[in-house]
Amino acid sequence: MVVVLLVISLTVAMALVRERLQLARARVSAQQFAVHLRSARFTAVSQRSAADVVVSADPENSYEFTDVRGTTRTVRLPHGVRIVSSSSPIRFQANGSVTGGASTVLEVELSGDRVERWTIDTVALGVPRVSRQRVDL
Repeated sequence: MVVVLLVISLTVAMALVRERLQLARARVSAQQFAVHLRSARFTAVSQRSAADVVVSADPENSYEFTDVRGTTRTVRLPHGVRIVSSSSPIRFQANGSVTGGASTVLEVELSGDRVERWTIDTVALGVPRVSRQRVDL
């Protein structure tokens, strides 16, 4: 009986840990994407020329940008985090603005029929904002 209770407790604990890890991956991915958008904006302003962030949605789940040193960087999202939609390419003008703004949505599946969505909106001034939403399917 004790073994059965222990197995049940461990199963529940493992599910909770897995969900927390998925949430952490999604949060870090969204924040990292916002940092890279800021980097692309800085590159555009400092180089006085347009800079693009090219986003490839699921199944690639990656984005690419050129940093201030001129190095093209490709970032792949971690397992379980998907790019479900994006304005691509996101083009920063030489003054740091983005024509019409841009939006990218990341998603991670949680236990049950729930997902967590992270939206990275880049307003016309070129500044990214990160928000999250939990959705029951």
